[in-house]
Amino acid sequence: MSELDRLAFMFDWNDGLMQFSGLDQADYWMSSTNWSPALSYLAGGGRDTVIGLVDFQLTDSAELGSRLTSTGGYDLNIHGHGSAVASLLAAGHDGQGVMGIAPGATVAAYNPFDETQTAGWEDISLGVLDVLGQGASVVNMSLGVPDSTFHPEWLDVYGKQSVIDAGRNAIFVHAAGNEGFAQTENINWEGASALNMIVVGSVGPTGQISSFSNTPGSACFLVDGSCLAENMLQNRFIVAPGEWLLVADGEGGVTRRSGTSFATPMVTGAVALLQNRWEWLKDHPTETADILFRTATDLGEPGIDSTYGHGLLNIAASQSPLNIADLYMLSGSEHSFYKTPLAFAHGSEDLMWRTSGAVMPVYEDIGTTFRDFGVPVDAMLTGTRTLTGDPNESLETFLHDSFSNWLAGPAARVRRRRCPIHTAGTCA
Repeated sequence: MSELDRLAFMFDWNDGLMQFSGLDQADYWMSSTNWSPALSYLAGGGRDTVIGLVDFQLTDSAELGSRLTSTGGYDLNIHGHGSAVASLLAAGHDGQGVMGIAPGATVAAYNPFDETQTAGWEDISLGVLDVLGQGASVVNMSLGVPDSTFHPEWLDVYGKQSVIDAGRNAIFVHAAGNEGFAQTENINWEGASALNMIVVGSVGPTGQISSFSNTPGSACFLVDGSCLAENMLQNRFIVAPGEWLLVADGEGGVTRRSGTSFATPMVTGAVALLQNRWEWLKDHPTETADILFRTATDLGEPGIDSTYGHGLLNIAASQSPLNIADLYMLSGSEHSFYKTPLAFAHGSEDLMWRTSGAVMPVYEDIGTTFRDFGVPVDAMLTGTRTLTGDPNESLETFLHDSFSNWLAGPAARVRRRRCPIHTAGTCA
């Protein structure tokens, strides 16, 4: 047997045995993306989020149960593709088969593929409008045009006024494609926004770009004929594991599949977790995408590059503060609140960090909105992952180690600075 055949045999043997264990099956992508079932549970599991899925018809074996709310479009199921994608998105943690990243999310599905196994732009537009009409705040698009990372004709969908109006606050997550293609052709994006787009490539278990994965290359979304830095395709690009992934086979079992189609739902699921944990992010697609980009694990050349974009999806990091040093507390009277940077508290009010059993509410600004965190600050909590009392307090326990390291480090001693609550960022 070749090395590849031996690997396939071992995967098949392991997966077959696990089917009889009565346990959900773990897979390598979980550690690669810094994800665990407990993290999804503590973040709410996406239970208040609707994910749109424009893909082949799902079967009853996608492990979604009653959380599959619509199955519009054509009745065509090819190789269980839609069910495989859906299982990574939202399969339940129920002791059977695959575990989805957002196991509580509702999935609104639409199949734009007709009997020719192809989808026209009009059918895709109808699918996008259908799932948005079902309340989807993030849409998974594991489909595309061959030999293109992001084809210019997508403007036929996103340039429609009806799609612009319905999807103004939505995030669209696209598979990059599987031809090993680096895009050089720019994308005329007149009248549409590129800031709510995320394009996803694939890496293997070692973090190397998959040989089949398309990459952003030098392409750019052109607005008024110009390329702004934030509209470079590489600035909308991220990678996730996409090789030999364990997915539902659409027939009640599991199988291994590869492709950017299966890297994409990991990013979509991470968006659903963010939108569930901080519900107001559903109205801030640019900031939501920015959180994933800024917390990605850098791969390839330092910084954003033409192969890996921002780098590898890091789900735990996306649930954490972007920069602990930029967090602030709110203080003041009932009618007048001020932002107090944590650096001041660290330097002049050290006793507050030693409060027994304390979980302190802190905040960070991101774009035009914010996120809040409950940070455990009791020194005795080091290494723990649960708290007694309010179950919501356990959400940020995985932040404790990095927070403790910041406290132990040479944090700047700064004078007290008062900022009105409406001030974005750290004031001077």
